[in-house]
Amino acid sequence: TKVAVCREAKLALDVNPRAAYRLALRDGRREEIRPEELCIDQNFPSACVGPVWSFRFKESAGPEWTSWDPWWHGRQARKMVFLENGKVLQFLPAPGEAVHDVF
Repeated sequence: TKVAVCREAKLALDVNPRAAYRLALRDGRREEIRPEELCIDQNFPSACVGPVWSFRFKESAGPEWTSWDPWWHGRQARKMVFLENGKVLQFLPAPGEAVHDVF
């Protein structure tokens, strides 16, 4: 099942839909994950170009961790982004801004 469409195919869609379709099909056979599918673009961290991940602790982490996790108090899970250098940052959108994948 195809879950995500590669960036190249999305960019080609307006110019040549058939080529975009072929790119997406070829990309669907890929068996590895690319850094841009996991990480935001470090050249534009304020624009958060890339996926935004929801984060919450599992119950097995114990009450020390779940007690300060907003998800365990009925609120939205924290939104996190990964950088290619291995850092993880909390994503804090501007007030009123929707949080979604900007892939």
